[in-house]
Amino acid sequence: MKPLYGNGWYLSYLILWYILFYAVRRLFAECKQRIVAFAALAVLSFFCFTFFMKSPIRAEQSFSFFTGILLSETKKTEFVKRRTEWKSAAVLLAVGVVFLAIKQIPVIRESPDILMNTVQLLIKLPAGLGLMLLVWLLSQHINLNILACIGLFSYELYIIHGYILSVVPVDWIGAIVFIAASFASAIVYHVIWKYLKDPIKILLRMQQKRRN
Repeated sequence: MKPLYGNGWYLSYLILWYILFYAVRRLFAECKQRIVAFAALAVLSFFCFTFFMKSPIRAEQSFSFFTGILLSETKKTEFVKRRTEWKSAAVLLAVGVVFLAIKQIPVIRESPDILMNTVQLLIKLPAGLGLMLLVWLLSQHINLNILACIGLFSYELYIIHGYILSVVPVDWIGAIVFIAASFASAIVYHVIWKYLKDPIKILLRMQQKRRN
């Protein structure tokens, strides 16, 4: 599945992981088995996108879906709770910054895809986790309701933003248009889906009952 615009690469990638998620959930009943399966798929996707499909941007995101699943399954464990602290956020952000600095070394920038993709992965994954943890920790001390509101339609914003980015100019005016159009489109998308999802669920249940 090829997206209409290059910036829409994440849509086909997301669909791939949704299919894999469904398959793993159907095949494995135990949580540990599913985590191992997702870890194996993350490693496999990293090498496939690096060596065969030649898609660095997908390769460097290979562990993002797995990390989300892992955190979802383990967020209530003592191990995770003890590490939900400022120090962990600082360490994660520091790792991202260190590998960002390493990326600037000429020999690294000219290195084989496997090394460059690994460096990119070690920039974005730790930095993303560190930033999310930092925002969550800040929310425990100051009012961040605006981010909570944005979170209501963040998935729609994620789906839409790449396509809007493809059609706006790369300048200050384009940046303003991009932000305004992305938020407006995401809100409309969210409202429409809010009113459509219940009828769709009812129709799917009716079809399921007919088959049974």
